[in-house]
Amino acid sequence: MADRIRVGLVGANPDPVKSWGTRAHIPALKHLPDYELVALCTSNPASARAAAEHFAVPLAFSDPREMAAHGSVDLVAISVRTPLHRSLVQATLAEGKHVYCEWPLGVTTEEALATLAETEAAGVQSVIGLQGRFNETLNYAADLIAGGFVGKLTAVTMEVEQENFGPVETSANAYTADVANGANLLRIATAQALSGMCHAVGNFGELSATVSCQHQQARIIETGEIIPKSSPDQIIINGTLENGAVASVHIKGGATRTAGVRLEINGREGDLLLTSEGGANVHRAILRMAGGRDGQLDPMALPVRYALEPAGLGPGPALGIAHLYRDFATHLRSGQPSPLNFRHAVRWQQLIDAIQLASDTGQRQNLGVPAAVSA
Repeated sequence: MADRIRVGLVGANPDPVKSWGTRAHIPALKHLPDYELVALCTSNPASARAAAEHFAVPLAFSDPREMAAHGSVDLVAISVRTPLHRSLVQATLAEGKHVYCEWPLGVTTEEALATLAETEAAGVQSVIGLQGRFNETLNYAADLIAGGFVGKLTAVTMEVEQENFGPVETSANAYTADVANGANLLRIATAQALSGMCHAVGNFGELSATVSCQHQQARIIETGEIIPKSSPDQIIINGTLENGAVASVHIKGGATRTAGVRLEINGREGDLLLTSEGGANVHRAILRMAGGRDGQLDPMALPVRYALEPAGLGPGPALGIAHLYRDFATHLRSGQPSPLNFRHAVRWQQLIDAIQLASDTGQRQNLGVPAAVSA
């Protein structure tokens, strides 16, 4: 591998509204000294060349496998619609390259399990785009909890209200209205929110859930077209964490008037409250924190050591991605697997399956690491 890790990105529409790769991956990679963005791949040669020229990237491709095979590419990053993830990972593995895949790994857990097996057989490094654990304020909260600030953890309450995944959607995200595409409030937004929360407070041991579609139609912003909608827009999860604390989570889609994040953490000795404004989920929200041990919550400034943003990269969707890339660089260089590898991705998809099953059956689900992916 070269001194800098050379990345080829699949999914780079110059319009940031239409492309997560453009909004998040490209700015992150451009600000990280460990990486060099050397190639872009889009669905046709003309758009690939236009994107490469627009972002000053030397190589342009319309064939993902051709890009993965290029000698100048060490790592392929996949940032496209969920139904395309598996085939693009397979194209990358066929050329023996390391792979970053946006969440989720597959439309279904069965698909993700097959991709995991193929990735491990290929002997390459992998990472999944669950960057919630890199939220700076969440990391500060996690350290405070581990250090005893709240004492024994007793309760966790989280509300995440998102503007999307509701009755109004952009044309680029219209496909998320169909639950069969595996890209919806449960499988994307809930997974991202829980990934961040559980990093700070611990994993669920058991849970009950309600997964509901309250809006059976969605209006496309650009055209006014009304399309059928089967994807959920309300998720409620109640359960007990492995450490014994009780937890309640409500994820709302289409919350255009009240969007934001609220995470309350209670313990026998103290409390923490993390909040944000705007429609960003936990993994890319700018969180403020207050805490107290005497009945009053006071603002808690983020210590400088947690403010790890790369020089010149301000708050926004690229920040969490940059932290994830930076962490992955250490694993690529050491040869040790990332804690966010595809094995982790499968476990997280199984958690989402358990939430859906709890809702479908009305039965509380006891969780554990399934034998299929146990280390």
